[in-house]
Amino acid sequence: MYSSNTYSQKPASVSDTTLQLILEKLIYFEVFKHPLTLQELINLLSEKRTEIEVKSVLDYLIDKGICVEFELFFSLSDNIQEEVELRKRKEEWAKHFLNMSYRYGKLISSFPFVRALAISGSLSKGVIHEKGDIDYFIVTEHNRLWIARMALILYKKIFLLNSQKYFCVNYFISEKNLALPERDLFTATEIVTLLPLFNPKGIMAFQHSNHWISDFYSHFKNPVSVPKVEAHFPWYKKAIEKVFSNFLGDWMDLLCMRITHSYFQFKFKSFGKIKLERSMRSKRNLSKHHPNDFQERVSLSMKKRKIEIYEQLRMS
Repeated sequence: MYSSNTYSQKPASVSDTTLQLILEKLIYFEVFKHPLTLQELINLLSEKRTEIEVKSVLDYLIDKGICVEFELFFSLSDNIQEEVELRKRKEEWAKHFLNMSYRYGKLISSFPFVRALAISGSLSKGVIHEKGDIDYFIVTEHNRLWIARMALILYKKIFLLNSQKYFCVNYFISEKNLALPERDLFTATEIVTLLPLFNPKGIMAFQHSNHWISDFYSHFKNPVSVPKVEAHFPWYKKAIEKVFSNFLGDWMDLLCMRITHSYFQFKFKSFGKIKLERSMRSKRNLSKHHPNDFQERVSLSMKKRKIEIYEQLRMS
């Protein structure tokens, strides 16, 4: 897309490919106001690069007035000092949420037809706002996703008074339908940063089924960790699964899906068909509940920022 003559006064030590790889991740995390360290940036790249190569590009971007460094953090934002301080506070808040995730992860894993569980969202990156939620990614038994989802939602509404602070169950997929239709940077980031809580092999199977994420993250290792919930099948989980292991389970699962989908269509009727499908997807073996449509907002913000940055590079 960009030729070797695109950027003015670029030193020979800075290759076009490495520059584009680094800008991709700097632009993405700038949208989230999340400054990165040098090692974090190296870990996030879609191709392996040495510390010297990455630092050369960062120095070039700093010299051009495009990138800013503060306390060993790098960002394209001029508000980097404020964002670094906020990130440090979010890391402190995350410690409490990560501790709570074990308790609630154990609870969620005990529900019927839940086969694997992971933390997603901001907490999987080791940060969270004080008033944030723990987002969970849940793998269920095939063709029993909607029974599992309905049970968890009813528990949240009845016993947690609809509080989702530690119980935000917003993405479900079945164990035989693991490949996602979206193939973009946002989706790849969410997949690769998942923090397994229950049945790590099940989460790994999901990640391997979406092998295209290597186009965005070839060697990423999540530095964030969380205690794993041991596999357990309490008697009530076994009993309920046995009751719904036949045609009754098929009927109930379809009924739960239809009820939920009808509710979404009514509650989010202002969305329109395309936005509803994108942010509130309801398929037999997939349920996505992202009413803020954050994925689309991130995509649009990145496109706008990318145009600005590359124009600045050409003119500087």
